[in-house]
Amino acid sequence: NRKTAQEQTVQQAKLICVVGPPGAGKTTYVHKHRFPGEPVWDLDAVALALLCGEEARGNILGVLQSLAITYLDTIARSEITRAWFISTSPSQSDWERWRQRWGGHVVLLTTDPLECQRRIQERDGHCPDDIRDKINRWWKEWRG
Repeated sequence: NRKTAQEQTVQQAKLICVVGPPGAGKTTYVHKHRFPGEPVWDLDAVALALLCGEEARGNILGVLQSLAITYLDTIARSEITRAWFISTSPSQSDWERWRQRWGGHVVLLTTDPLECQRRIQERDGHCPDDIRDKINRWWKEWRG
């Protein structure tokens, strides 16, 4: 069974950063590739837990970003052999910072925008305009 270079790198990395637009399949990718007990930082899941199901807006985003940095710093200093970080950041400077500061390996999911919208529609029963806008902004920023 031959593994791709990407799969081999993911198996060896301590921190795997899975990035892509909303609806790209980041959480699904992590669930398919992680082993039991490996911690996962998923901003959407953390926000839902902290806000009792409300959407993260405004000042709470700064709090969530601070918590994410604490998670990454803690993972880097720990004896945990592998951890996951899910992000919608299209910024290659963010990815480079994750590589340099925390030794992160970036897995980029470039799911087509219409497919992202279809998945969200299927999962949630609708794809709100603000989510469509986030998907389109992600692609615009990623393409530069």
